[in-house]
Amino acid sequence: MNTTDRPSASEQVSATVPWRVRLAVAGATFLVVGLVALVAAWARPGDPWAAALVFGACAVGPVAGLAWLVLAHPHVHRPNPHDDESVEARWAEQAASGTCIDLLVAAGLALTVVSVVDADLPAQPVLVALVVLGLADLTLRHVLVSRRES
Repeated sequence: MNTTDRPSASEQVSATVPWRVRLAVAGATFLVVGLVALVAAWARPGDPWAAALVFGACAVGPVAGLAWLVLAHPHVHRPNPHDDESVEARWAEQAASGTCIDLLVAAGLALTVVSVVDADLPAQPVLVALVVLGLADLTLRHVLVSRRES
């Protein structure tokens, strides 16, 4: 098949996503970005217009992506029914299940130590440490599983 015979990605999207869905994505993006801008203008002292403009501009990309994912993606994406049978999916599942257990153990041990010592720790550094630990553990486990089974 010649590549000129295939429709482009934008033509495929316009053919598969109804105009109502595209309008809903645009409307949801507009409403959420406007809400973010209004909250930023209300909450920030000083120049409210600058805060609204900056926060609204920063929210456009993530909000548009999330609106597309929630509203339009089910119309465009046709999942492969055999995706779960791949070796990569099995590696990711094994790594994620091991990481979950490790994080539960680490959080339980940290809670025990904090309770016994009666320490008053701020929550933010502890939560950041748990997230970093989880990401590092997941990465290490995935590399080890993939090397062991390949």
